[in-house]
Amino acid sequence: MLDRNYKQIGDMTVSPEEHKFRKQCSALSTKTLCESISSLLRDTDQLFEGLKKGSYPLLERAEKMMGEWVLASDPRWKDWIFGCVNTLEKSGCLPFCALNFLILSGKAHDILPSEIKEFTDDLVEKGYRRWHFANSTKNLGWSEITMDLIRHEFPELKDNNDEEIREILGKPEGIGGAMLYLDQLLAVYCGLKPYEETRCSTWQEVLNCLYNGSPVPVRIDLGIIGEDASTGGHYATLLGFNNNQEAVLLDSSADAGIRVVPAEQLLKSMIYQKTMVTAWNAMPHSN
Repeated sequence: MLDRNYKQIGDMTVSPEEHKFRKQCSALSTKTLCESISSLLRDTDQLFEGLKKGSYPLLERAEKMMGEWVLASDPRWKDWIFGCVNTLEKSGCLPFCALNFLILSGKAHDILPSEIKEFTDDLVEKGYRRWHFANSTKNLGWSEITMDLIRHEFPELKDNNDEEIREILGKPEGIGGAMLYLDQLLAVYCGLKPYEETRCSTWQEVLNCLYNGSPVPVRIDLGIIGEDASTGGHYATLLGFNNNQEAVLLDSSADAGIRVVPAEQLLKSMIYQKTMVTAWNAMPHSN
């Protein structure tokens, strides 16, 4: 059963004013979080000492919930097309991260395949599944591809025939899910102001969330934590750190949904792409 409040999430495309605001908020939190993590990687003693200053209640909760997670490899949905290109198994880490966050937070349980389809279709239709044509740098979020849409978006091709357009633009290629979706998800389900209150600005904020039992979705680079180097950006949820000072992640692409990596490796994967460093804060904010 899935709480359908996600229907309240707005489209990816917003007014120029809101786009400017969310871009400014995102850039600021990205900059300060990247600086905070980079500082700790230069002083790993401080990093490991900080990990010992609190407990991680989510580890026990996640252990009791094993078997409940939505996994990318599940044959019931792994081959579903995700947007205009690729499958959920290969590109659906954003909706899977969102769904597993909701399960962990008690807002979903025993989710049916039909509910997963409705959830992912809603995300796609609102433009949060990003892709581009192979020969273009333009980032697109259409849920379907038509020649009318192409000619509208690429007016320089309006006089070309369909075959010429296909040759000029090339095949559609997936980019992934738009991280702004998680800000909107937390706004709806946690009562937070998107971008202002939904991002962690420092590593200490990340730890404070974990100490208080609040899951922290993060953007990581799978190539840095031992996967195929070409894998690139990925979304998972940080649960805490075990006694070996290893990070424990709720990850739809991992066996049984749990991935364990050295803490230092996690931090390096979080800041590999300096302009995309993001950890989400789902804790309630006092006025």
